[in-house]
Amino acid sequence: METIIAYYESTFYTELASVITALFGIIILRKKENQSLKKFEYYFLLYIALCLSNLISNFVDPIKTSPTLAFHLVQNFDYLFTLFEYFVFLSFLAPSLNKATYMIVTVCFIAVSGYLYITSILKYGIITISALTTLFTSQSVAFLVISVDFWVRFLRPVSKAKKPNHPSFYISAGLLFFSVSTLPYSISSSYIFSKNIEFGYNSFSIFFILYVMLFLSVIKACLCK
Repeated sequence: METIIAYYESTFYTELASVITALFGIIILRKKENQSLKKFEYYFLLYIALCLSNLISNFVDPIKTSPTLAFHLVQNFDYLFTLFEYFVFLSFLAPSLNKATYMIVTVCFIAVSGYLYITSILKYGIITISALTTLFTSQSVAFLVISVDFWVRFLRPVSKAKKPNHPSFYISAGLLFFSVSTLPYSISSSYIFSKNIEFGYNSFSIFFILYVMLFLSVIKACLCK
């Protein structure tokens, strides 16, 4: 029990807060039964599974200095979750986006993610922290472009999501804030980890706070009438 408390203390309980928010999101989604938002239920479930896998990995390798099997699995899970996360938000916002824009962004994101995975595996045999942080940066840029495209079209006289209480309004707003806020940290995280790996993991609390806000935007979208 003390080990679990110490683990969550390392991120100032922000990871635990994000897990609780995701659980709350699942409850709301199941209660509302909004089919257009059903994919976010799986998104929340995978996020919780990822956090639990990180917790388990911490028991196996608390310092995260040795390349244990648990560490390998979590890194791969994190990689796959980042890809899944991108496509969940893209698929929901796609009807309100310029098709050419999101197709170009998607092709670029897939190309970058594939390159990072292949080069990291061939060179180190694992998905490195550096590769993951670069993937996070690429995802933030992709989300930023998609969000800006949504708002450019939203502010036009004719828009499918012109109502302020439209679900896509809240999700795109949350995604825009998330991408703008995470981008500076994603860019600098490789440097932070290279200097102090323990501080690097502690600084993930920034991500978890932003995830709470992103999850709340999804929950708010689900509550739209």
